[in-house]
Amino acid sequence: MNKPPKIVHASIAHSSSDDRILYRECLSLKKIYSNISIIGVGDKAKTTIFKDIKLISIKQSRLRNMRKVVWGILQKLDPTIVHIHDPYLLPLVPSLVNMGIKIIYDSHENWVTMNFQLSPQCFIKRLGASLVIWLWEKYYLSKLSGVVVVRPDLAEKFRKHQKIVELRNYPITNNHQTKNEKLISEIKNIIGGSLNIMYVGQISRKREIELAVETVKELNTNGIPAKFVTIGSIEKSDESYFHTLFEQNKKDVYYYSEIPHSEISSLLEIADIGWSVLAELPVFKMTFPNKNFEYLQAGLPFLSSNLYYVNQIIQETGAGVIVEKLEAKFIAKKISRLIKSNHLELLGKNGQHWFNKKYNWASQEKLLFEFYKRVLSE
Repeated sequence: MNKPPKIVHASIAHSSSDDRILYRECLSLKKIYSNISIIGVGDKAKTTIFKDIKLISIKQSRLRNMRKVVWGILQKLDPTIVHIHDPYLLPLVPSLVNMGIKIIYDSHENWVTMNFQLSPQCFIKRLGASLVIWLWEKYYLSKLSGVVVVRPDLAEKFRKHQKIVELRNYPITNNHQTKNEKLISEIKNIIGGSLNIMYVGQISRKREIELAVETVKELNTNGIPAKFVTIGSIEKSDESYFHTLFEQNKKDVYYYSEIPHSEISSLLEIADIGWSVLAELPVFKMTFPNKNFEYLQAGLPFLSSNLYYVNQIIQETGAGVIVEKLEAKFIAKKISRLIKSNHLELLGKNGQHWFNKKYNWASQEKLLFEFYKRVLSE
């Protein structure tokens, strides 16, 4: 009789509680497979259990050192499948294959482009690192048991692989959500009767958070009471900048640090508009921001940059508004028109309708189950 498979998801770029890895893929897989572990990065090394899934955090350090730590953990866990979530672990593939372990590569992003455009390193180092990632992905592709991607363009990138599946980061429909009543009450008291524009996620200059602050100030100047609520961890390189920005604009901005993923949905329900505006960088043009789908789930109308896939979703659902110019006055006028035409409520209802109809994780979960069945059968 075959032993039940041991599944390990591993990353040295994401935490063990990453939304996609834990809350979508692993919680779904737990419905079928009993032995699941996640290796991710954190501030310190520790092991915890969440819903019978082992979460193993390793300390952030040099890539080579983290790979060695992950290799040691994998040898102890003796998995059937290792599901890798970033290219930095691909050098482990030959050794894992030699041990008879099946390897799945999960490509969340176009890592080559993202590293080249967003890395703080100098041009030569960025170019060199991006070239290494490109070569790794190309070389190790033939050794993989399967590839998971999050967008159509990534599916095209890996199209030569026989086993490939596209799993989009649609929100979970079941009740892993919890309510932080204290925080909800606090935000409601601060907002009062003002328009509540909310952003939940990593806070960085690339997310155009300063533009959101300026937009709210512009609305207030034009006689529309508004506040910007932003919740999440601040990117380390931008910490000083944003602490100063929020302090200087504390009448217009309410900032709260990172919260558990399970609390996000109930917070979005008390907002009026969701913020999903990204800097005009080529790396973002083909992205599927997770928060847009969370806005659909919460029935929250949202503002988005003019991104290729998001544009398609908005055209289909009528749930959001594209911002063609990244200027506070332009965006404030758009919001003002939405308020005067009573259009916000309609956008929200459209979003919830399409979330229930299409943009939910249940559809992706079925694809995940079928994909794992194929990988394990060979």
